[in-house]
This record gives sequence, C-alpha cells and structure tokens, in this order.
Amino acid sequence: KITVPESLANEHLVLLNALQAVKDDVAAMEKVFDDPMLTLIRFKRYSDDGIGLYRSIDNLRTALEKEGIAYQDSEGGAFLFSFKP
Repeated sequence: KITVPESLANEHLVLLNALQAVKDDVAAMEKVFDDPMLTLIRFKRYSDDGIGLYRSIDNLRTALEKEGIAYQDSEGGAFLFSFKP
C-alpha cells in the first residue's frame, strides 16, 4: 500500500517474496503434528530462505545508497543500514 520509486520496485518485490518465504516456513513448522511432511520440507528450506531474506535486505540497501536515499536514525528505513557489512 506504500508506493516506492519505480527504480526500486524490483528490490522491494524481492524483499516481499523473501519475507513471505520465511513466513511460510515458520507457519509450516507450527503444523508439525498435523502435517509433518510439509514441516520437513519447509524446515529444509528455512536456512536458504533466511539467507535470501538477508540478501534481499542488503540488495535494497545497496540500491538505496546508489539512489542517494538515506534515513534518519528515527525513521523505520534506517534499520536497512544496520545490515551493512
């Protein structure tokens, strides 16, 4: 519901997909007694999905820097820069 600059739309989409993957992993783990196979499949993906989430945050941060976009410490977007290596 929040608009983003067109030049950063892809990075935002990748971030949303990575967040959804981790959310799906955790949701599947909650069903361990109801659907253990789903839990096992998503558990195996969890590590890779976590790495994908980190990379998507890092790529968004890099793109923001290239665009000259910065955030004050009091702004929500500032957390993206806490992942900077």
